[in-house]
Amino acid sequence: MQKEIWKDIPMYEGLYQASNMGAIKSLERKIVRGRGGVQIAKERILKHSVKRSGYHGITLNNNKCLKYMSVHRAVMLAFRGESKLHVDHLNGIKSDNRLENLEYVTPKENTARYRKTQTHSSIYAGVSWDSNSNKWYAYKHITGKRKFLGRHSSEHDAALAVAMSNWF
Repeated sequence: MQKEIWKDIPMYEGLYQASNMGAIKSLERKIVRGRGGVQIAKERILKHSVKRSGYHGITLNNNKCLKYMSVHRAVMLAFRGESKLHVDHLNGIKSDNRLENLEYVTPKENTARYRKTQTHSSIYAGVSWDSNSNKWYAYKHITGKRKFLGRHSSEHDAALAVAMSNWF
């Protein structure tokens, strides 16, 4: 079994730490309240909020400045440092924020990996699955607007519709 290791989250040193197991904790500290009162905030593991997208997040507070941060991003910041790259969940499970399951990847790599985990996403540009009709639909972006090119029973036929639209 792997040992849990805690590291400070950059810009929140002494306030918050992330663990290699995907947990975030608030460290014990004194908090100055209104009218000069002081309160001791005890160390505690933070509960994650879950976005509709399935990603877990937490709200960090640094001197009354609140910031929402994804848990996977906080873990990578603490253990691998800042990066402009995307954070990918290697096993495709968005709630698995263990360090060994995370890595920095380019946006293109992240999209390609995401598509592989989706049962109804297409490998073709301009083709998507329509769960309402249970068919593939083809589309093309023209002057910033999506032009519908039809629904098709096969992904390949939808891709052909997109390819044929280039001829017009």
